[in-house]
Amino acid sequence: MRFSLCHLALSTVFLFTLALPRLGRCATQGAYSLPDLEILESERSYTEFFAHALDVRPSERSDYWKKMVESMGEGLLKAYQDKTRLDHKDFQQMEKLTSWPVLQRNEFFRQRRAEVGLKWFQQCLTEDSTPGSSCWGDLLVFWEKGRQDIDLAPRLLKVISPYLERSTPGSEVAHQARAKI
Repeated sequence: MRFSLCHLALSTVFLFTLALPRLGRCATQGAYSLPDLEILESERSYTEFFAHALDVRPSERSDYWKKMVESMGEGLLKAYQDKTRLDHKDFQQMEKLTSWPVLQRNEFFRQRRAEVGLKWFQQCLTEDSTPGSSCWGDLLVFWEKGRQDIDLAPRLLKVISPYLERSTPGSEVAHQARAKI
């Protein structure tokens, strides 16, 4: 009996020793490295790039990494500008990236964000301008994140003003949009 317990203990330790390095690799296997991001940048693979750009540890986010993120952010929004028709997921992706500090400081990204946002609201409100539609909620969030852009308010008002008149007087979201802009 003593032999079998000792044998079992040694076997367990041996197997654990073999498995330990693999466990460490499994934990980091899904993380992308800077060379991985470089390949995605060269391929202009925006979705995958932004899904993994934050895999790079904060201590390793060099100026080179920041320039890559800025370039890809600007490129993504340029691709959105060139699309004939935007999807709601395009708008959501753009707004998600707006919270990244490196892109918040990028003037070109902010300018392109304004252009894509205006295009989105023109399209979205044309399709559904009813009070309470998601367009109005998106509009409020868009405005709150872009208030520092002094040129945005008049341009946004020009896009939405035809739809403000159509909204019912009791429309809470439309009134909030009108009051904030």
